[in-house]
Amino acid sequence: MLELSNRILVFLHERSRATCSQISTECFKGKVLKTRIDASLEHLLASTPPKIGVRSVERPADVPGTPT
Repeated sequence: MLELSNRILVFLHERSRATCSQISTECFKGKVLKTRIDASLEHLLASTPPKIGVRSVERPADVPGTPT
């Protein structure tokens, strides 16, 4: 989990912000399970102080998919 968390931190440092989908597809090329990415994100959020922040953005009505 630590290796995945570090890769996420580097990815976010380069981009400033990203969606969960972007982390999955661009950072991990779709090769890492969502549950492992979620666990790594939770690890980063649970750090003291948190190493990342979450900002909820409402999905536009004309975009398919479920809200995240």
